[in-house]
Amino acid sequence: MPQDFLSGSTAPSQYNPSVQRGQFEVVQVQGFTSDGNMHLLARNLSGSTVFANWPAGSIVEETPPEQHSAIDIKDSHIEAIQAPGAGYTDNCNQTGTLTCAEIVTGPIPDGLIVDPIGGPLNNFDGAGAAKLTISNLDMAAGSYPHSGEIAVHRYPAFNFDGVYNISAGQAATAETMGPSSRLPLWDLTGGSYLTVPTYANGNSAQPTVSAPGIGLTWSPSNGWFARYEQQFGQFGGYNQWMVGTKFANSYCWFDTPAIGSTQSLNRVCLRGSPGSASQPGFEYDVWNGTKWIVAFNLTGQSNSTASLSLNGTAKIAGAFSAASLNGEIAVDGSTYSTLNAAWSAALALATSGGHNQTVRLGPGTFPITATLAEPTNGACVNLVGSGGASNAADSMASATTLNVTTNLSGDVIFLGNAGQAQGCVFKDFTILANKNAMHGLELQWFRGLLVADVTVNDTSAEGILLGEESTTNGHQASFLLRNITVSYNASNFTPASRPAYGIHIQQTAIDSHLDTVLVRNALTAAIYNEGTGNTGYMIHGFGFPYTCSSAPCSNTTSNTSATNASYATNYVIYDTGGAGSTWTDTYADSPAIAAFYVGANGTSIHGGHIQWPDLTSFPSANLAYVSASVTNGLEIADMGCLGMSNTVNWITYGAASGVPPTFASVHHLTGCGNYAQALEPETTTGFTGGGASNNAPGNSAVATVWASPKAATSNYEAYSAQLYNGYETDLFEGHIAGQNPFFNITYQGTIRTQGGMALSTVLNIASSFTLTAANKNVIANASGGAQNITLPSCFTLWPDKSSPTGEEFTIIKSDSTPNAVTMTTTSSQTINYLGTTAQSLVLSSAGKRTLVCGPDANWYAY
Repeated sequence: MPQDFLSGSTAPSQYNPSVQRGQFEVVQVQGFTSDGNMHLLARNLSGSTVFANWPAGSIVEETPPEQHSAIDIKDSHIEAIQAPGAGYTDNCNQTGTLTCAEIVTGPIPDGLIVDPIGGPLNNFDGAGAAKLTISNLDMAAGSYPHSGEIAVHRYPAFNFDGVYNISAGQAATAETMGPSSRLPLWDLTGGSYLTVPTYANGNSAQPTVSAPGIGLTWSPSNGWFARYEQQFGQFGGYNQWMVGTKFANSYCWFDTPAIGSTQSLNRVCLRGSPGSASQPGFEYDVWNGTKWIVAFNLTGQSNSTASLSLNGTAKIAGAFSAASLNGEIAVDGSTYSTLNAAWSAALALATSGGHNQTVRLGPGTFPITATLAEPTNGACVNLVGSGGASNAADSMASATTLNVTTNLSGDVIFLGNAGQAQGCVFKDFTILANKNAMHGLELQWFRGLLVADVTVNDTSAEGILLGEESTTNGHQASFLLRNITVSYNASNFTPASRPAYGIHIQQTAIDSHLDTVLVRNALTAAIYNEGTGNTGYMIHGFGFPYTCSSAPCSNTTSNTSATNASYATNYVIYDTGGAGSTWTDTYADSPAIAAFYVGANGTSIHGGHIQWPDLTSFPSANLAYVSASVTNGLEIADMGCLGMSNTVNWITYGAASGVPPTFASVHHLTGCGNYAQALEPETTTGFTGGGASNNAPGNSAVATVWASPKAATSNYEAYSAQLYNGYETDLFEGHIAGQNPFFNITYQGTIRTQGGMALSTVLNIASSFTLTAANKNVIANASGGAQNITLPSCFTLWPDKSSPTGEEFTIIKSDSTPNAVTMTTTSSQTINYLGTTAQSLVLSSAGKRTLVCGPDANWYAY
């Protein structure tokens, strides 16, 4: 090798430019002669890195031989290392030629061929080391360096046969792995350490140590260690022992490979320090054909906890408890023993991270001792229970119940208006406020709010309060409420002390939706809406008990036991908000005043049912009260009423003289008081008060109304307008096609016209004729011979079932001949003329007679 040899260097040698500083040639030497020459038998042997000419002065070094035998040291006392004498210091660092120890094994690196592991010697001899068995060796650990020490180089193998001493106190517990690894020797030799040096190139010696007497196997540089031992005081108490196998990095159990294979398919491993000090734990691995895959992993954390990872399906026969699941915080009874504790943890995460957090509750009852306040940075803490909510008053049957046990002097859940929260979720739980909280949920500034399957019982104010009351400094908010119950137990409130509303939607809450809401025992209204463009669907508001023993009842008495005490609700919907709110399929159950209070323009009420328990509890209750402030845009349609008093107005208009607002439409109501029913089984075209119909005459269209017969009988009228039941009091009617059309005005009334009146047709006859109810004026010309005119029956009902009483005919004889025109009756009816009664009446000269059907079914003439 060149004189400036440097292991691993690729730089050219300054003494031999044809080779690199890190290159060398392996040769077989025959001998040396006195002339200073070295004689070779072979050159460029295996392991050489170059074949070159070597100038004088090149380095020649003998390689250490490969070990093929072992050395035994037994029954000996070794104490070779003494303290440095006066003026001397210990300069041994155990990493190369400066090695000091009682026993030194393996080739000592000299910086040339015998280099640290990874150097030239590895190229042709990777096993150059010592094999040493030590039995009953006595060494002494002194206070000076290297006393009682064994130093190893490269690849030595050690076997300690027997145990020097294990005192009754404590066995060795500490081994250092990795850089500057060392093994305590006081149990094996009574010495200090077996030292494994780390060389300048970063590699370390690689010994293999075994001590069967204490169950020890050790190879620090390869990362494995195992030792069976006892450790004292491991549980923090006196005279407490832990017995087991100590390992380094990992310790595994393998299954036996299949016949013909060398690969195990399953292994269970413990991982620990020093190589895995940051993630000690336990794992189960399976072989997938090319590598080990972790199927189960239990990893220790720096905060004295452990994390479990399972790459498969978990089946747990017993209960499962976790403080956090997929990032959601849970009340597990350990880390978070109460809901308030879990909420505080989620609140801190939402505040620091700016993201929504979720607290999830399992089945059970959770005491509330302080308001669950939402963050102020725009994030929110969601609250999700388990299995839905109970809609029974004060019921703990709900899977998840929040029980307010102390006076909160505030709300159960509160979200202020410091920042707009988005996507907040509250679902699947029941709040039992016990009059210890003002509101179950008070939420002011939000977007995308979802409250679902939530019940709020016995708050001292509204169960749910949404939005802000002032639009001046307020912020728009939107929500979805679904399957909500708000209830006030009659045993906890007097009729007068109940909260006014179940759900209060304040002015800033707009464009929102309520779906399937049940409110029990609110005083003023189930829903109070001050917002704009909100929609309610399937809202049921009622009071219980609503009847009383002494009617009419009162729902504002302060005495629960009063004979007239009732828990009826004044209104179900109380709407004074902006325009555009719609209420669909509302079940107004026994209101004290009206089902709806309409105080906003553009309010639409569709479908639903209004029911009164009786006609005496609240006899003045009706369908709706429309405030005088409503000037236009009212629609009430498709409602059904049951038990409503027939002596009250079905809708009360607060405007002067009870005038409805303009652009109002009220139609298709059933059983809702003293109203006029519209029969519209087919297509109807009508007009508004402002003439806005597309069929108005002003745009050259003709307004028409079509309807089908009431029954299959062909002579039933096709269209009629009625004031009362029956068929004899129609205002007007018309028959279907194929029947003689007529317009009939019956009963009492006055007809006024400015354009004249045409009464049926004028008949000109020249021969005998039989009249019908469709005729009126007859001009008879008898110049060709006498005529006989037969009158219709004065008794038989008309096709519309009306009596012919009052039917009138005028008969005129127009010719001057003596030929007579004779009027005769049917069914033996008579004609009374000038007090004379007969079954016929004769006109013998030109002139006229008028005949009227009397109430006695006979005719009278004049």
